[in-house]
Amino acid sequence: MTDTKQQAVTTLTENKTEQNVQSMTSVIEVAIANPEVDVEKINALITANERVLDRQAEIDYNKSMAALRRELAQVTIVKNKQNGQTSSRYADLEAIKKAVDPLLAKHGFFERYENDYPEKDLIGTTCEIVHESGHSKRNRVQIHFDNAGIKGSINKTKPHAAASSMTYGERLALCKALGIKTSDDDDGNQFIDYELDDDQLASLQSLIDETDADIAQFCEFMGVAAIKQIKQKNYLKAANMLRAKKKRIEDQRARMAAEAETAKAKVENSQQEASDDETAKEGELI
Repeated sequence: MTDTKQQAVTTLTENKTEQNVQSMTSVIEVAIANPEVDVEKINALITANERVLDRQAEIDYNKSMAALRRELAQVTIVKNKQNGQTSSRYADLEAIKKAVDPLLAKHGFFERYENDYPEKDLIGTTCEIVHESGHSKRNRVQIHFDNAGIKGSINKTKPHAAASSMTYGERLALCKALGIKTSDDDDGNQFIDYELDDDQLASLQSLIDETDADIAQFCEFMGVAAIKQIKQKNYLKAANMLRAKKKRIEDQRARMAAEAETAKAKVENSQQEASDDETAKEGELI
């Protein structure tokens, strides 16, 4: 179907929906004014009208979003920040919002965010894009708390890490919601061909040793023949996978220790009960 025909079909659908809204509203007004129409039928009409209104709001949202996306495709968002640990550049939330907020407002949109904590050291951020019609769509991302440097050592307080993670999550969720790709390079990572430095290699090796990971399987998963062949762009993927395994091991050890402690307590209680029974029997013999 040509663009002209598609536009004609879209316009016809929108006009028909608007006519349905007006028609349904008129029917409800007439029904309310008629004393012979019972409340149940009026409620049914109102429910049907709400469905039509919701559909119209969705159409308005999609129409405005399509126009917004067309304009966003022409906007260049320069990566204005330097990550000192990874030598990569990125566009921070302020730079992205500076570029997109005027366009959001122009097309009747605004965004809002919600944060949740699904489990320890994880934060979920939801970006909801709301349209003036009342329709909205939600996009959620989930990330680990940003409280450690590239070597895995803690470098932020908990409040600082939470604030940093929220901002990072909002940036990712907003870009996901609007299909934004920041400039500088096509894949969003300037260090695509760079090799890992000595500290990064040492950090991965330490995690491998701590988790007793199978190096051959690990390298196969990362698509390399040796750890040193892992590129900068895949470092966080590799490190986070090993950290996740380390956490699972630690959690398992904690569960086993708790179970052992519970079993020990049961044995001690049984022994104490047996001792008490023996003492009671001796008391009866005296």
